[in-house]
Parts: sequence; C-alpha cells; structure tokens
Amino acid sequence: MDTTILEAIKQLPPKQQPTAIAIQHHLNKWVDSEKQVAKKVRQLQTEYLRSVIPLQNEINAIIKGLRAPTEEEIKDANTYQIDVKDVKASPLQNYWGQVLMNNSLTGKLISEADKTIFRHLLSVNVDLGENGKDFTINFEFEDNDHFGACILTKSYVFEDSDEEFPTKQKGSSIKWKEGKNITKKIVKRKQKNKKTGQTREIEKEEKAPTFFHFFEDVDQINNEDEKVEREQFDYELGSQFVNSIIPKALFTYLGLKAEDEEDDFEGDEDDDDDEGEEESLEDD
Repeated sequence: MDTTILEAIKQLPPKQQPTAIAIQHHLNKWVDSEKQVAKKVRQLQTEYLRSVIPLQNEINAIIKGLRAPTEEEIKDANTYQIDVKDVKASPLQNYWGQVLMNNSLTGKLISEADKTIFRHLLSVNVDLGENGKDFTINFEFEDNDHFGACILTKSYVFEDSDEEFPTKQKGSSIKWKEGKNITKKIVKRKQKNKKTGQTREIEKEEKAPTFFHFFEDVDQINNEDEKVEREQFDYELGSQFVNSIIPKALFTYLGLKAEDEEDDFEGDEDDDDDEGEEESLEDD
C-alpha cells in the first residue's frame, strides 16, 4: 500500500480505518485492471504500427514517382468520377513539404527559410523498435542549398515497456553547408555605456525560429525546466506524426482539415523582433 495513503488512513478514527482499508483494497484492483487494459492497448498499437509500415513504403514510392499506380490501387477511380487512361509514374512535387505547411501543428513551426528546404523533402515515415514501443520518424531529403542528401531522424526510446514517457530522445546532427545554418541568426544590437553615454553596435548570434530545432539534442539544454518542457513538446509532436500527420497526410495535402487535428497544440516560439534592442554597458 502507498505509504502516503497508509499514513492518512492511520489518522482516521479507529472504527473507520478498516472501512478505508477495504475501499483501498478494491481501488488497488481497479488500478491493476487499468494497467492490464493499458498493456493490451499498447500491444494493439504495436500490431497496428507493424501492419502499416509496409503501406508507408508503398505510399512513398508512388509519391516519389518510383513506380506507376497499379490497377488494384486505382480500381476505385470511377467512384471519384475520374477517367483513368495510360497511367504512368507521376511524382507529387513538394508533397510532404505541403503536408507539413498545411498542418495546423507543424505549420506554426515552419519559417520562411524552412519552406525552401521542405521543397526537397522526399518522404516521411515511422519505424518501430523491436520492443514495440520505441519509434523513429525519418525525414528523407534530397540535396539542397542548405545540406546534402540525407535522412534526418528523431528517435524516442523507452527503456521500460511500462513507461508512458520516453527515457531518451535523439535527433540527427545536420551537416549544414557553409553559411546555410538557418537555426542561428546574427542580431545587431546597440550597446550604451552608462558612464559616457556613447553607443556602439554589436553583433550577437542567437537561435532563429525554425522547425529544424526539432532535431537538436535536448540534453544540451542546461536549464532543467526548459529541458523538460522541450522534451514534452518534442514527444507530443513525434506522437502526432505517428497518430495523425503521417496517416492523414493526403487529407492535409489537399488542404482539408482532419477532424482530430488539434488547434491548441502550442510550442515555444522564439521572439524574432529583438533586432536593434538597446543594452546597457557599465564600462568599455
């Protein structure tokens, strides 16, 4: 029995203590049932993800134009009142970039600089770990002005199968081309000497708002509260990719809003209006 509850029950009048203990007995069974159901749900979730991974591969092959749709895949064309003739491989340009920009969650995180890069996003998919709970989101990019062809990943590791929150989160290190790192910006500030009243302009490197912070190593954050908040945000976003963004991608690409798309999912947004801010300088 939980020591907190045990001590609280001891504070009750002696005649009421057995009653409280009996109630707690059934509540313990309640919790056990909850755990059993949660375990079954996780097992079903694992089966579901394993079954859809091959479908992801077929979808991305069609999107990239690696093959033409088969007769089986387009047999419902008449339902859409579309006359299908001479079907050939036809890639959907900027498919995944458009999906992420149209989505109400990821769209808020994408900067103007990001949009240029996302035009080179070829595929997005999820891989499941052997334990059925770890998962990795893969973003396949072709060569672009900012970095070379690569697959950027975000992985979530659960050391205990009963854990609800990942033990570790790991993102890819991006090999930015020279002068093309959009995660940082140079801000010019005016610095004033309190004694002389003179001002000078200095340049300072700061974080720039971009979706690509998603791939950064959260362990590098020194402030513990900020680190925990960032881990929670990244995990929620990763879960959205698995449960909503990827399976409802065509819906989003077409500009339609999914019924379960959350509008109130908020993250940290850097203030981009600090250029020209004046600082005080005690002494030159």
